[in-house]
Amino acid sequence: MQAALSNVSNPNTNASAETRIILDSGSQRTYITENLCTKLGLKVQNSNTLNVVTFGSPKPQKVINKRTKLCVKLKTGILFEMSATVVPVISAELNRQAVKCLQNKEMTQLQWKC
Repeated sequence: MQAALSNVSNPNTNASAETRIILDSGSQRTYITENLCTKLGLKVQNSNTLNVVTFGSPKPQKVINKRTKLCVKLKTGILFEMSATVVPVISAELNRQAVKCLQNKEMTQLQWKC
């Protein structure tokens, strides 16, 4: 997943912070953590209900989220105002495993089964 560092700010005050932005072209929403929302002093604009269906779940769960507005500084220096859904966490810590890198000689010896 692509990520970038950018400055985000409160459109109504001078509060700002440099933060890592995860760019997900398949997402239908923009999210911000409660921690960053509090740090920037962002005000809740409204709330909405999301119906969330997860693997193995027989029916959707209703999740009520707050919405806020923030500004993101673009590469051009322009501040872009956007709405975001406020959530406790964007992602938990991911477990990482080492990947064995193969040399070209080893790659040609692999037999691919399709």
